Amino acid sequence: METASLIVGALAVVAKSVTGLKELSEKYKLGEQSIELLISKLSTVRAALAQLQLFLEPRGNHRLITPQLHSALESAIRPIHAILSVIDQHISQIQAGWINRRLRYVWDEDVIKEHSNHLDSQISALNLLLQVIQL
Repeated sequence: METASLIVGALAVVAKSVTGLKELSEKYKLGEQSIELLISKLSTVRAALAQLQLFLEPRGNHRLITPQLHSALESAIRPIHAILSVIDQHISQIQAGWINRRLRYVWDEDVIKEHSNHLDSQISALNLLLQVIQL
């Protein structure tokens, strides 16, 4: 998968996740603080990915992106996309678990923290790469 496609896919997953988290937070007042923190983190990831997407778009004064840099960016973005997909899947399971105002699927604070920690690690790796190439 091309780097730009990974970014577009990750942006779509982030948008869906943020919408789902906001819905859960507003509708059920579930894990309010952890949801707000995750929404904030995902919103920051969305903004960073959008900026990276703009950087990679061809323009008249486009910087030269070497195949090695392209590969490195893809390698950094792929796990972020994977973690975002896992988070989105978890949110979807929680949303599907509500039946007649009763929770069938338990909000697991530890799972959310684990996903958040994985996301932090991957964002740090991407940040290091971007600092090295001085975007």
